Amino acid sequence: MATGRIIRFAVACAISMPAAAALAQDDQTEAVSAAKGIMASLANKDFEGLWNEQTSDYFKNWSKGNKDAFIAKMSISRSTIGNITESNVLDLQVSPSTASDYVGTMYTVTFANNYTTGSSYEYVIVIKEGGSFKMSGFGGVPKPQGPGR
Repeated sequence: MATGRIIRFAVACAISMPAAAALAQDDQTEAVSAAKGIMASLANKDFEGLWNEQTSDYFKNWSKGNKDAFIAKMSISRSTIGNITESNVLDLQVSPSTASDYVGTMYTVTFANNYTTGSSYEYVIVIKEGGSFKMSGFGGVPKPQGPGR
């Protein structure tokens, strides 16, 4: 009797694994697509659109919902960055949240970006909220130049 349960469990797992893998792949594809859109908003300095349409409630709550401060900080920090000329996805990391009070899966998409003023490595963190992926964090650094980079 126990053997029958084990076999039924193993069969159920085998049947559901491909479906779960397909769902995970769909989420990853959607996460990368959302991150590309967010990166485009950052590059085009559309900070109001980014806040209104592409930023998670989780991030908004974390930043105390201060849209004006967000737009001001983004304008200041990205004012010297020129127009984007190329953007390539380098990596996608999928991880359960462990460093914050957010419960769910976080996707970090890393980009290599070229601007008219230089090159950078940037990342966007997205989470699924209300059925779509929204920004929950971002950052970047200038690309190292020269030998040994």
